[in-house]
Amino acid sequence: MYEKELIARLAGDSELVSLLGTYNNKPCIFDQEKPKTPPFPYLVIRIEKYGVDAAVSKFTTVIDYFGHTSERSRLQARQAVERIEYLLKYYSLASERYSDVRHYECDIIPVPNEDPRAVQYSVRFDARAVESKWIKQI
Repeated sequence: MYEKELIARLAGDSELVSLLGTYNNKPCIFDQEKPKTPPFPYLVIRIEKYGVDAAVSKFTTVIDYFGHTSERSRLQARQAVERIEYLLKYYSLASERYSDVRHYECDIIPVPNEDPRAVQYSVRFDARAVESKWIKQI
């Protein structure tokens, strides 16, 4: 949908990138097709779409943060999710299919994990967009 543009926004921020691991010389920011064992910490992006009407689409943009515990990495995890909120809250982006994908309020949810060494947060944004084909017809 607009994962590529979202990843570019996040990967373009040096502060956020400094809080993540690297994989193949790129920041560890993945869509659903992440490597089997990416280095910690890393992000996984998922976009869920809900139709509102013919022209407007509603999304939930979910960015999951995966890290490991230590005093330093717990602090790093909070800094990373707060930076994601800063970068995307009320931010608007355009993609090939959608014009003006705007992200609104976000929830930062700590996620319990079976592994006591793991740190996980789920950052969720509500977003709305208009399909570009409808804009072109106006």
